[in-house]
Amino acid sequence: MSKFIEITDRGNVWRIPLEVIADNRAKYYAERDSDTTYEEEFKYVMGDGFEGLDWYQNNMDFEDIADKAKQVAVPQPLKFPDPSEDTYSCDIVDD
Repeated sequence: MSKFIEITDRGNVWRIPLEVIADNRAKYYAERDSDTTYEEEFKYVMGDGFEGLDWYQNNMDFEDIADKAKQVAVPQPLKFPDPSEDTYSCDIVDD
């Protein structure tokens, strides 16, 4: 089963494979911490998705993963109310 981080912005929804974030974080720590390995850090993030989310939010930009992100939803276009459909309401308001 694949894991993803889902980003929502103004109706757009993107999914990023968690393994992309896990790879980025594992490389960072493996290069800087002699007490850990790439494999340990990668498995850690894959086992605890919160760590991947935290790493993405605090250490990466969307541009870092844009080529790996998949857009899964787009905002619905705005449309004017259709009086023949009983789906809208109108009120007079003071401003």
